[in-house]
Amino acid sequence: MGDFFTVFGTLVLIVLIFVAAYWFTKFLAKRNKFKQVGSSEKIKILEQMAVGPDRTLLVVKTGGKTLLLGVTSQQVTLIKEFEEGEFPEDPKSQDGDIGSSGFKDVFKSSLKTWGFSSGGKGRKKK
Repeated sequence: MGDFFTVFGTLVLIVLIFVAAYWFTKFLAKRNKFKQVGSSEKIKILEQMAVGPDRTLLVVKTGGKTLLLGVTSQQVTLIKEFEEGEFPEDPKSQDGDIGSSGFKDVFKSSLKTWGFSSGGKGRKKK
């Protein structure tokens, strides 16, 4: 019976240590205002979209340029460099319509200019 209390006491102590560590890190984050890992003042991720496992499209603003990047676990590829004003940094600021020219709309228009249709081939609507 004494072994049960020893095991139970150890389990309670471990749980208390995890809870204390959680609250302590939360306290430190608020106090020191830690930045997110990988965040930067000079590089901003405006939009991101997962297109498959380990495949992401990112719209990044850096050095006054807005770039569409394809990111995999092996490489980062520049897909397109947007002209100034072609991709708004804050979609909310345009005519009060949230997301009116968001990533999805810009990506669809880019696909159309490259000759891809968004409807899919071989499908007929009735």
